[in-house]
Amino acid sequence: MNNVRFLVGVREKFPSIHEIASLYSIIVFIAYGWTSVAVFWKLHSWSYILSPGEIVVTLAFIVTARLLKSVVVLLIFLFVSLVLPANWIRNKFVVRCSMILCSFTLWVVIFTMSTSTHLPDLGDILIFLAGFSLTSVFGLLLSERKSHVRRFLNLVGDQLIIFLYVSLPLSLVGVLIVILRIV
Repeated sequence: MNNVRFLVGVREKFPSIHEIASLYSIIVFIAYGWTSVAVFWKLHSWSYILSPGEIVVTLAFIVTARLLKSVVVLLIFLFVSLVLPANWIRNKFVVRCSMILCSFTLWVVIFTMSTSTHLPDLGDILIFLAGFSLTSVFGLLLSERKSHVRRFLNLVGDQLIIFLYVSLPLSLVGVLIVILRIV
């Protein structure tokens, strides 16, 4: 009986499958989009030093790494949804998590660009943490007060689900190639 109550309590704190898919599509769009830009930037130079088979294996490893990263990010948000009270994350799962994700992505890009010529020091890390925290809080407050921001983020999540139809099969092929390459 206690197990049933526990499972019901967990289910109440867990977002719907549609919300999970919407957030995952946003994660995939950011992760695979950034990777696609980097790969297309380097692909021409790879053709001079790698054979076509080696390029395919390299792409398979890249896609597999993106799959693992995107699943880990999704699992972190799901775990946070289970740990925190339902009205903090779960009630507006896609909106709040995508706002935090976009803020984090923005500050990772800023941090990477600003520390590309030197090793990060304590000041760089503090700026990253303060900027990420302030941007996240501002974005969450904005999404609470403005309904058009919530509608926009939900619409983006719904529209980006189409990327799952491309990324998941591509990722599974990449995983298969990686497994065959390792074995």
